[in-house]
Amino acid sequence: MNLFLSNLSDLDITLWKYKVPSWLPRGEGTGGGGGDDDGNDEKTNKFDFTTKVNRVCAKVREVMTQAELEGVTTTGQIISSGHFLFPILSTFAKESPPKLEEALTMIKNSAFDQFASGDTAGMNTKRSPLLLEKAQNSIQYLAFLANYELLFDTALGMYDFDLAKAVARNSQMDPKVYLPMLKRWRNLPDAEAKYEVDVRLKRYDSALKNLVQLGQDETESSEVAGSDDAHFEKCLSFINEHKLHKLGLELYEHHAHYKHKIMVALGEQLLSEQKGDVALTVFLAANPSDINGAKRAAHMCGDWKSYFAYAAEDDGEEGSGHGTKESRIRAVDESIAEEVCFKGEMKRDMQKKKESIAGAARIYLDYCGDVASA
Repeated sequence: MNLFLSNLSDLDITLWKYKVPSWLPRGEGTGGGGGDDDGNDEKTNKFDFTTKVNRVCAKVREVMTQAELEGVTTTGQIISSGHFLFPILSTFAKESPPKLEEALTMIKNSAFDQFASGDTAGMNTKRSPLLLEKAQNSIQYLAFLANYELLFDTALGMYDFDLAKAVARNSQMDPKVYLPMLKRWRNLPDAEAKYEVDVRLKRYDSALKNLVQLGQDETESSEVAGSDDAHFEKCLSFINEHKLHKLGLELYEHHAHYKHKIMVALGEQLLSEQKGDVALTVFLAANPSDINGAKRAAHMCGDWKSYFAYAAEDDGEEGSGHGTKESRIRAVDESIAEEVCFKGEMKRDMQKKKESIAGAARIYLDYCGDVASA
């Protein structure tokens, strides 16, 4: 059975190895024989062979699992629980993508069932059931189908550190590396351990969720003022690093202050990516709107009408250097007019060039009061 499963492939073997004669009635979905010589008759090619292996594995697994539950095979053979353990593991490993979590869960359940039933003759019952011979043999067999490193990462992804230890025990991994690591995670708060595992496995969405949960757990057990804000800054840094702003907004949906900070951070990221038009929308969508950010985004995308509209609302100082605020604002306006004019001169399309120069003239006239330059 294991050999049969391991040799399965998503191919229609009736096209080349076991071609169906044209005179033989075919069931719906068969691919070869009949029709044209190439087996391209649309009526005979309804079966999706890209799902062949997965469907066969699922059906074989269903039949073997049912046989174990009933204690008898379809041929009348009496069997005990675990009789088809290796073939069922083969079905999990053969699927695409491999269902390694389900396979490891089955190994774990089988080991604990054996331990609970008292079927431990000649074994050290003080050891973890996962370190017993049957479980170790099962892990070794599964590792033959999928390498140890992948199995170890899968066990970590299940946050099952005992299972990860059982997998690593027979691998080439250095115990001096994985044992302290697993011990440390066992001693950490649940959410923090999950966060670190997710980061290791580069499952950043899940990592952020656990990081947020860690902050909520710490808030419930801490009386230190400001701990919420400090933890949020850590979350915001993680959000920025891995571009998880959408998920962050969902997780902080009911925290208006934090949600505003995430929106502003998203706008700043878009600015850094030279996406001024999108950043402008994000800054304005923040509640309250980030006018300074909107002004910078409007400047980047050349939306000068919006820029001056937001500049009028912005209480921050315009420009830098000496002189009155009015003189600094005028200097900024003039520099923008010069920039618009310069960009207009660089355009090849005459119509766009005229529009840009006209826009620069309007800035000189309306915002700088400089009729001569206009």
